Amino acid sequence: MTAGPIMVTGPVPAPLSSPAAYGAVAGVEVAEVLAEPQGADLVTLKRWFDAYSSAKVGEIEESRTARLYYHGSQWTKEELEKLRERGQPAITNNRISLKIDGIVGVVDRLRMDPKASPRTQQYAAGAEIGTAALREVFDANRWESLRQEVSQDLAIDGIGGAERDIETDIDGQPNIVLRRVAPETFFYDPRSVKADFSDARYMGVYKWLDLDAAIEMVPDREDDLKSAVDSGGGADTASQQDWEKNWFDTALKRVKLVEIWYRWRGDWWFALHTGHLVLKEGKSPFVDRRGKTRCRYNMASAGVDHDGDRYGFVRNMKSPQDEINHRRSKLLWILNVNQVFAEEGAVDDPNKTRRELARPDAWITYRPTTTGQKPFEIRDQAQQMQGQAELLTEAKNEIDNFGPNPALLGSGPASASGRAQALQQQAGIAQLGPYFGRYKAWKLSLYRDVWADIQQFWQDERFIRVAGPEEVQFVPVNTLVMTNEGPRLANAIGELDLDIVMDEGPDTVTVHEDVMQTLTAMIQQGLLPGPQAIAATLELSALPPSVKQKIMAAGQAPQPSPEQMQEQQAVKALEFRNAAAKVAKTEAEAERAHADAIYKQVQAQEAGDPAETQAVETADRIVDMAHKQARTRQINQQTAMASAQMGALGQMPMTAPVRF
Repeated sequence: MTAGPIMVTGPVPAPLSSPAAYGAVAGVEVAEVLAEPQGADLVTLKRWFDAYSSAKVGEIEESRTARLYYHGSQWTKEELEKLRERGQPAITNNRISLKIDGIVGVVDRLRMDPKASPRTQQYAAGAEIGTAALREVFDANRWESLRQEVSQDLAIDGIGGAERDIETDIDGQPNIVLRRVAPETFFYDPRSVKADFSDARYMGVYKWLDLDAAIEMVPDREDDLKSAVDSGGGADTASQQDWEKNWFDTALKRVKLVEIWYRWRGDWWFALHTGHLVLKEGKSPFVDRRGKTRCRYNMASAGVDHDGDRYGFVRNMKSPQDEINHRRSKLLWILNVNQVFAEEGAVDDPNKTRRELARPDAWITYRPTTTGQKPFEIRDQAQQMQGQAELLTEAKNEIDNFGPNPALLGSGPASASGRAQALQQQAGIAQLGPYFGRYKAWKLSLYRDVWADIQQFWQDERFIRVAGPEEVQFVPVNTLVMTNEGPRLANAIGELDLDIVMDEGPDTVTVHEDVMQTLTAMIQQGLLPGPQAIAATLELSALPPSVKQKIMAAGQAPQPSPEQMQEQQAVKALEFRNAAAKVAKTEAEAERAHADAIYKQVQAQEAGDPAETQAVETADRIVDMAHKQARTRQINQQTAMASAQMGALGQMPMTAPVRF
């Protein structure tokens, strides 16, 4: 009979009643680099890279242009030279960068965190640990910064992603490392047309490195690297030697390294080569639970056109951006110059006249015609400027209406509620639907590959941090615990059968604003009393817990000292005695008045005077009311005294004073 898995959720290892995974060893052994080449040969590897370089010339140039436009370099050398010749200013109004930054900001505000979900009921207890392990890996890799960089690469270049690596710390623990893949160094199978590169047979990166840096990467191949730089590539023909210059730079002692991951006979393989020799190669060390090898790259594309070229948002904004720059430049040029129509010989020096016309204090001397008319005319260009301005406005609107609008960026009316802002943002996000869908698919793919890496490489005992709203807890994984059946491995993360999903949610800032606005309206309408309103506002605020506690403590009345309590009790006792004396005096006066009233009533009855009898009855009622009021004051004084004593002891006070 197979024992159920063991799960530990606290810092002290102890088996729980709920089942979770256990096992002797979590994960799969890392595949070692093969000593003898068994994958594709060097000729094939170079042919694959050449296929990308020749087939993707247009895509590579478009990506370079897109990044230049984002950084504000939007005039070519030839255009600048022509502007300089005619004296026209080069104006750059970079609206592309604003749009790209807005898209990246909107993407980052949407919550799409990794979350582990159990595939079966017996692994339900391990889902929380799986989620905590994933988030610890991403927090250690500065996930917020990495995802912003990838989102920006997708929006500009059309290609973005990350590579996974395994690094060992000083304690021998393998740590999962995530790095951004620069689009300008990435290459792939040119036959791939899917946005997630799932149909690519190979992909990789290529970089120029100094010889010393390359030797540090592969210290056991130092002689081969030096030989590669000195040899110039080892080409057999002159034409091949011209091409090989792309691989080596003998003057600066640099070498071009290519890392390629490719499918080979049902598995993923990798190779590191210079174009002259293979430095390393082997089967992929990343293996899933089924024993299938995996690639280290998680890449995505913002858009794929009919030719299979990848592109970003700059492609559709480049033309209106050029129009904005050119029309603004021309408008400013028209304002600075004048069109003059003159007769031959109207002025002595036309160049001097042209310079004077450009001055605000121009002084022009001309020869009048025989009819006395001015021999030259300055044409009004207002109509031409109006046409240019209208077209300029249309080009600006073209870019402004593309992608993130004010509602999507959250810059709408300040009076709009959080719910209204959320609805406006959802409508704006719909315009970027394909981009958001591909970005989410990339994140989910990365989440699942990182989880597979955790299960494979986290084999020893370690503690993961689980951060809550009030405190931080450290949970052990792969830890030995004693059970009735002997020692077992609790929280064996490699045996958890979990599915990684996306924990999505709205913009937390917008939702929080909506809640606070509702709470403020309830307080203004008097639906919450003062103390409850303060407590609710502090509870729902974004203040740190320590600050909330200080504010609550400052709002509470200070506890009196024992001496102060005794003094207060003595004062209350004195007040009670004074009140009792007043009550006794009032009762005595009432008794005396009552006796006088009875005596007068008897005399009135004997005399038979009705008016006197009615006056006596009225006086009797007044005396009775005085008795009741004196008794009421006595009861209220006793109640106040008892409430003060109970309040000093921290008990609930008595009910309200008695009234008759």
